[in-house]
Amino acid sequence: MPHPVRGSTAFALLLSALPAVLQAQTSSVTMFGVVDVSLRYSDNGTATLRSVESGGMTSSRIGVQGVEDLGGGMKAAFWLEGGLLADTGANAPFSDTPRFWGRRATVSLLGEGLGELRIGRNQTPFFNMYLSFDPFTCNGIGSVMNLVPVMGTRINPGSGVGQQDQARGRSDNSVQWGVAPGKAGAYGEVLVSAGEGVSGNRHRGARLGWVQGPANVAVSWGDTQVYTVPKPDNRVREIGVAGSYELGALRLIGQVLDRRLDNNTRRLYVLSGLWREGPHQLRGTVSRYSDNQRTAAGLSQDARQLSLGYIYGFSRRTSLYSTYTRIANDAGAAQRGSSLPGVAGQANKGLEVGLRHGF
Repeated sequence: MPHPVRGSTAFALLLSALPAVLQAQTSSVTMFGVVDVSLRYSDNGTATLRSVESGGMTSSRIGVQGVEDLGGGMKAAFWLEGGLLADTGANAPFSDTPRFWGRRATVSLLGEGLGELRIGRNQTPFFNMYLSFDPFTCNGIGSVMNLVPVMGTRINPGSGVGQQDQARGRSDNSVQWGVAPGKAGAYGEVLVSAGEGVSGNRHRGARLGWVQGPANVAVSWGDTQVYTVPKPDNRVREIGVAGSYELGALRLIGQVLDRRLDNNTRRLYVLSGLWREGPHQLRGTVSRYSDNQRTAAGLSQDARQLSLGYIYGFSRRTSLYSTYTRIANDAGAAQRGSSLPGVAGQANKGLEVGLRHGF
């Protein structure tokens, strides 16, 4: 594992060299980022916590991207994006390793009407569906990801990033082809990651969607090899169906997500709404998590989540926001939406107010 001080120093040196790069290629290279910090109150039924947190509305990040026109409708591109914890200045951890470019590191070829071919570390198709249909965009205490549990554990942590990271949204060593959603018609993507001799690193996924007027529907599938026990058929399989419909300023959203590992099935039902009017946004989600297995004591592991949020946009780049969430855990469940760990049978609650600025 890289030493955190060394990693931070190298990251600073790399950023200090960026102005020269930008000056040399101003027409094709762009630096971008988000700084998002919130004041948060957490309550897990046995303790409370007041804290300053990063990424309550949008994950704090910094990145560089570039595009070159190759002619004939073809373009080459790169994208390097790293997460950061704006409350402390540290690199945001991914899996078991802090990384400079943990959010994305890809090189691409784009063809007019042919979609985009990406190679490197990228988001999985299943996670992209979460992002598209979650009013909280998988960030902060209101995220739909609060009730998307990791399934399987790695027995070989020395292998680098493994299934925990990939099943939660990002995949190393991947090859991905996709067509972005337009105003109308089909969109989708397919991703395959190389195991490189380590079975726990293999992931396959796909997403297919259709946009027509105010309607947007999509299905997504993922298959991740895991190391829970050393056998080649032990995989987390997931499938999801999502749809939304816009009624003027209101967008109504529904999702059903299913994850399976051997005989264990975990399912998530989500109903959401997003309302926009001028600089104001209201967003809300009601979710139900169902686990077909009970604890050794026979206790239910189901949970439910209510999340409500408000955003005031000062401009396209700067927003003030507030979010409240409450997760009701059954006697055998310990899900969390706040900064405190979940406690079996106890409600986990959070309230935050934050400021987000993009550049």
